[in-house]
Formats: sequence, structure tokens, C-alpha cells
Amino acid sequence: MKKEAAINDAYDATLAFFQMPEERLKYLNRQMAIMDYHSGLEAAEARGEARGEKRGEARGVKRGEDRTAQLFERLHAVGRDEEAFRAMSDAALRENLFREFLL
Repeated sequence: MKKEAAINDAYDATLAFFQMPEERLKYLNRQMAIMDYHSGLEAAEARGEARGEKRGEARGVKRGEDRTAQLFERLHAVGRDEEAFRAMSDAALRENLFREFLL
């Protein structure tokens, strides 16, 4: 019974809200501003990802897997095979090596 009363109160408040055009307009404007904000964030994220991919491609790196493969190739080329094997299971070491080899 308490749930029913709460639902009725919410319904009554909604009806009252929709009878106030100014408040409804303020609400709609806030909602649109929130949607615009989130849309802007998504667009900025997409632009950032595109820039990152473009920069990576300019350095010969297309995806994370390619980056890892390049790291292992470079480590092997300089005789650091043991370190390459350790980096397979040690993410911190792998990240340090990415920085060292500018990947």
C-alpha cells in the first residue's frame, strides 16, 4: 500500500509539473544542455582516438598488437630475448619498454 501511495504522489507531482509551462521549458532546456555536453564529450573522445591512431600510424604502429609485436622484434634485434619473455606477463615492464623504444 505504501508503494501505491508513493506512485500516486509521483503521478500527481508529474501532472502538476506539466501544468507549469515555464518549469517544463526549464527542465527541457537542462536536459538538452546535458545531452549536448555528453555529445561533445563523445565527439572529443572520437577526435582524440583518431589523432592517437594517426600518430601511431605515422610511427608505424597501427594497433596495440602491432605495438607489442614491434617491441618484441626490437628486443630480439638487440639481444634482449629474456626481457621480451618477461614482458609478456609483466604489464609494467612492457609499458616501460614501450616508452624506452618510443612505441
